[in-house]
Parts: sequence; C-alpha cells; structure tokens
Amino acid sequence: MNLSLALTMSAITIHDRFARGGGADPQAAVINDVCPEAPPGIDTYVDLIFSWVKYGVGALIVVAAVLSVGAMIVGRLSNTGRMAQVGSAGLLVAILGAILYVTIYGIVVAITGSGC
Repeated sequence: MNLSLALTMSAITIHDRFARGGGADPQAAVINDVCPEAPPGIDTYVDLIFSWVKYGVGALIVVAAVLSVGAMIVGRLSNTGRMAQVGSAGLLVAILGAILYVTIYGIVVAITGSGC
C-alpha cells in the first residue's frame, strides 16, 4: 500500500469516528452547552458598566441626530449649502449608529445570554 493511500484511509477513519460522536474526548459534546458566567462578585460592576455604556451611546446618538437636523435647518435658512450637506451626512451617520447600537447590543446579549 502506498503512503498517500494509507494517509487518505486514516484521515477518512478519523473523520468517520468524530462524525459519529466517538471523538477522543467522551465529554466533547458537553463543551458546547457551557453557559458564560461572570466570576462571583463582579456582576454588579459589569451591570453598572453596561448600563453606563448603553446610556452614553444612546445619548450620543440622540445628540448627534438633533445637532445634524439643526445644522440642516440652519444651512437651509442661511443659504449655506455646505452646512446643510454636513447636517444630512451627520443624520445619516446617527441613523447608522443607531442601527449598529441595536445590532451590537443584540449580539452581546446573545453571547452573554440570560441564563441557560
């Protein structure tokens, strides 16, 4: 039997063994069911930091949207096209920031979970 055929057959055997769940570690299937859990005593601080970050980012998004709308209004009233253009670009960035905020928060909640 040549070497390449022997390596191919052993690779197929190893793949079949792991595909049937008979891997080297009998508890390998249990590893996927582990829930993330914070160390004892740190929950309060993590919740506090998350709440500050959530509030701060939400406030920045609202302030950016209000300032952008204000720049658009002032730009239109004073016939300053560049200011209106910057205001509309800022509003677009604020909307994209809000979309990212909701998306990233959803990802973090999905990773950390709410109990298993």
